[in-house]
Amino acid sequence: MLRFDDVLELKNVPVEEGEAVIDAMGPLDPSEEVMIELCAWVFQRGEHDAAATEMTTGGEHHETAHGGHIEFFEGADGQNRWKLPLRQVGDKPLEPGDAFGVAVAMMRMPNEGDQQRVVWWGHPLTLTAPGSTG
Repeated sequence: MLRFDDVLELKNVPVEEGEAVIDAMGPLDPSEEVMIELCAWVFQRGEHDAAATEMTTGGEHHETAHGGHIEFFEGADGQNRWKLPLRQVGDKPLEPGDAFGVAVAMMRMPNEGDQQRVVWWGHPLTLTAPGSTG
């Protein structure tokens, strides 16, 4: 099941303009779902909302318009994972605390005859200060 990790760590500030402010990431089971494209947002509500986003733009390396790419890897727990660096939008930065993540992905489903499916997910998150998750 696709989702974000419940806790995401912010990058050290100040972040150079155009650089990622947070890595969105979560579990992925490649035997059940193969990611073709992904668009992810992490945002916080407040007097002035803050957000970070990114979207892959195709190609075999799942590249983004900003030169980054989605990464697929095995976590320390042996679980397959995805990670996409997100960049700030607007002029208010994300801060440690409550947030919400939402994503939409085009997936290929190996257990469904390689059918393509659009999948979305969203749920509350906690953002932590750099270096606090370990």
